[in-house]
Amino acid sequence: MEIKHMLRGTLFGAGLLFTISAAQAQLTNGLLAYWNFEDDVLDQQPATSGTSGTSANDGTINGGVTFDTGMSAGFGKAASFDGVAGSYISVPDPEGDTNDIDRTGADMSLSVWMKATSWTKGWQGIVVHGEGQDYRIARSGDGSPTQFAAVAGTTDIVSGSTYGAAPDGDGNWHHIVITAVNGGEAVFYVDGVQEGTSTGLGDPTVSIAPSGNATANTLFIGGNSERENRDFHGLLDDVAIWDRALTPEEVAVIHSEGTSGNALTTLLDQNDNDNDDLPNAWENLFGLDPEDNTGDNGADGDPDMDTISNIDEFNNGTSPILNDTDGDGLFDNEENNSGNFVSATNTGTDPNKKDTDGDGLDDKVENNSGDFVDATMTGSNPHVVDTDSDTMPDNYEVINLQDPNTIDGGLDPDSDTINNLAEFGAGTDPQKEDTDDDFANDNVEAANMTNPLVPDTDGDGILDGYETKNGFQSYISPTDTGTDPLVADTDLDGFDDNAEIALGTDPTDIGSVPPPSTLPIFDDFEDNSLDVGLWKTVTNTVPQDNKGTNFGGSVSEEGGNIQFANRGYLYTATEFDPALVGGIQISGELTFLTTQDVVSILTRSDATPSDSYGEVTSGVQFSLNANGDNVGITARNGDHTVENAVVDGMIDFQANVVYTFTVIDDGDGALSLVVTDKEAPENTISVSAELTNDISDNNHVVVHNREGNRTSNLHQIEIESFLGSASNEILEISYDSAGDQFTLTWESRAGISYYIYSSPDLIDFSNEVADDLAGEAGSTTFTFDNPEPGLNKLFFLVGPPPAN
Repeated sequence: MEIKHMLRGTLFGAGLLFTISAAQAQLTNGLLAYWNFEDDVLDQQPATSGTSGTSANDGTINGGVTFDTGMSAGFGKAASFDGVAGSYISVPDPEGDTNDIDRTGADMSLSVWMKATSWTKGWQGIVVHGEGQDYRIARSGDGSPTQFAAVAGTTDIVSGSTYGAAPDGDGNWHHIVITAVNGGEAVFYVDGVQEGTSTGLGDPTVSIAPSGNATANTLFIGGNSERENRDFHGLLDDVAIWDRALTPEEVAVIHSEGTSGNALTTLLDQNDNDNDDLPNAWENLFGLDPEDNTGDNGADGDPDMDTISNIDEFNNGTSPILNDTDGDGLFDNEENNSGNFVSATNTGTDPNKKDTDGDGLDDKVENNSGDFVDATMTGSNPHVVDTDSDTMPDNYEVINLQDPNTIDGGLDPDSDTINNLAEFGAGTDPQKEDTDDDFANDNVEAANMTNPLVPDTDGDGILDGYETKNGFQSYISPTDTGTDPLVADTDLDGFDDNAEIALGTDPTDIGSVPPPSTLPIFDDFEDNSLDVGLWKTVTNTVPQDNKGTNFGGSVSEEGGNIQFANRGYLYTATEFDPALVGGIQISGELTFLTTQDVVSILTRSDATPSDSYGEVTSGVQFSLNANGDNVGITARNGDHTVENAVVDGMIDFQANVVYTFTVIDDGDGALSLVVTDKEAPENTISVSAELTNDISDNNHVVVHNREGNRTSNLHQIEIESFLGSASNEILEISYDSAGDQFTLTWESRAGISYYIYSSPDLIDFSNEVADDLAGEAGSTTFTFDNPEPGLNKLFFLVGPPPAN
């Protein structure tokens, strides 16, 4: 029969009339699209009354997609994917803007049943609308045990549980759900159990946005068109999208009913077998008997004993088996959704929302008394975001120990001369004079234009409060540096302020610089403190995918390792031009902590991160790709051209195995990389290539973690001249003022020709002092006239012939 949505008045307590709007408290509420794969890829949502979808979102089969037996007889058929690239179901969405498929800036839920045949790659797509800040469900990128990941907004939520080991998974069906509230939280469920939240990962206010890819307005089931060869291999069934966040109870019901053999088709059933005006689907959802219209199963039943009948719970959208549907501490019969607070038992709040006004406080604690006691009795109005109209939301005031019932924006409880309202606008703590604990009070930071939320505004490793920039502009002590907190290199001498302090030079004097680093460099990272004279790092400074959030890279030295996380990287403080230092040879040991990572070693780089993923985008790149079990040599930008790459051998990269590597950039165009399993030398691979163009003046050496949500360990590294360890290291310099001549002695090899170059600034060594000097075994000494008479400072470098 056709269901009529009935409204009935019900009397509570002292004769209060409970009136509600007709809203279906069932899974049809907000349903946008549903594919049950009964030998077709048609959207079943239009045939389901009470749903929200605006069009039939029928799919298209691409490649080897067929239909096979589903999880049980109740599920009928399921879509079967062969895992071959290009095999997936595509669902185009021609409407544009936010709608059934595109959930930009909107609430949503995505549900799917999945059984994998094999896992061949991290981030294999299960249901994907796009990368970046869009939404998707996939296998996690970690290649060892099988974990699932879901994204709705900026945060990858990865399951804390594992579901069998790759490559075959565990052979079981799993139910996976992601829900998202725009401006609120994303929640990830596997098999009815919450696996993680965006809030738990530091992202409490998610917002879905398209990735910008050409396919961003198409849903892909069983694949990911934005990432090649990430197609799913196995069975998928009952894919559904809602325009709201399903409740934990609804997710649990879909899972439990599914394991009992009931697909969503059953839970969406609009028939009413027992003629009690309660649809079968609604009764199934809450465990009532759709064949019985008497007692607790009938329209007048009240199984949760909240004095609200089943028919009124149905029309109200509340649960007939929970007397507090939204879990806010108020019984459903106390929340009549009138919009007006009358008393503690007639609050007028929404029984389906814990926080009716969306101010961050549960309805129960907003008791509308006008008296603030504590966070459990705020006295504020549950229908008004800002009860006292002082422009500070109630929850903000409660968290910051202010009274949400009293206009107190002009007060200054922390005595930092910034009032509460201004602190609210700045995001600083109104109860703490130094919000970021950098020894500079918030008002001082406002005057200095430093960031009161970031302890080290310029990222030079010195707290803002220690960078005093006094009138003399001179260094006094590590806590009174005289440096500029807005400039990492105050004296612009090429060395960051903290590096100069560590090396004993004055960070405010351009004429006071550390001695130049010379080759070879060796570091085993055993002292648990990064040698700032040798290395610099890039960590948390660049937005990823233009999302406006940090890409999250980190670099730390501990336990004999440099540990890279996400896209952090390490680079040499000094530049080494392979053409001038006899070629560069880089050797070391590293371990992949996941087999989805890519570690790159670069020469000839500016070590500058991009404005999207935070990756180094210049230089000659030598890549160790654990995800693809391969190595490569490529150019990272147009300043270089790398050609004729040849790979020899094979390698099977594994997590937690130590690999040795040797990179050679010989300065004359020859490039090579060799990688070997330290404990199994037969497991080795090499690649060679030619550098046919080099127009860059940048020559940092970089070690770079190339993937987000990955970690790798660098155990040790040595950078030396390709001519041999210390083969051109200057051992002694003397100056004869009478003859205005220099004498240099350097380590050398017999049969090698050496050139001497000079520089006034440690940057430009293009001035050739002497050429084609025959090297001697052990060391060579040469005397020459002063190439720059009149300068009071001069630097020398011994190297190979200049590049043509």
